[in-house]
Amino acid sequence: MNSSEIISYVLCFLFGLLTGTSELLSRYRKLNLIFNTTPGLWYIFINGSVSALVYYALIHSSLKNDKQYINILIAGFSSLAILRSSFFIYKNKETGQSTPIGLSIVIQVFLDWADRTFDQEQSTNELSEVAKIMDGVDYGKASTEVVSIAVNFMDNLSDVEKQKLSEYVKELDKSPIPNQTKSLNLGKAISKLTGVDLLSKIKENLGSRLLEKSGLETEQAGQILENANSNIQQLLKNLQK
Repeated sequence: MNSSEIISYVLCFLFGLLTGTSELLSRYRKLNLIFNTTPGLWYIFINGSVSALVYYALIHSSLKNDKQYINILIAGFSSLAILRSSFFIYKNKETGQSTPIGLSIVIQVFLDWADRTFDQEQSTNELSEVAKIMDGVDYGKASTEVVSIAVNFMDNLSDVEKQKLSEYVKELDKSPIPNQTKSLNLGKAISKLTGVDLLSKIKENLGSRLLEKSGLETEQAGQILENANSNIQQLLKNLQK
């Protein structure tokens, strides 16, 4: 095998890696998360390996093109089609459920594994960040002001995503869970659409307007009202005299 052939195999492998990475990136949106998890690396490696194998089969077949770069491009992006192909569809007569039979089953196993792992990793990383941002935030204020600003600043949100967020807020409104727990769940729902950074910026700009009144502040306010009422009563008595 000469150096030109080695370069061709490497290019095909890299094209396969790119195909797998782009698919995972469209699903999870975080490149560092993809490369830091085992299923993500396996998924990308399989795509690259399939592209290299297809290139080997292509150049040793009658379908080989005279132009080398065309062979590389065909083989390089072939994993996108091959790994998602089905030989036939099996339909269960009892349940009516259809199951594709082919290599797509294998790749779906890795995608499901990746889904579970990414969800766990992302949830663990975001929980501490969202909890810090939403600490002390009044849910009633956040459910109107924060949601409104987040939706208005995210121009690419679809109507479906906006509707789902609105419905989730309504569910939280009716929920009997504590106010702080509602705030945390709301922050998670918003950050999933906007990212943690925008959520943090929104709280930073709104400042103390979002914060709950502490028990001490409420007690002090009650004491002030009581003193004011007492002074008014005393003033009325003096006027009657």
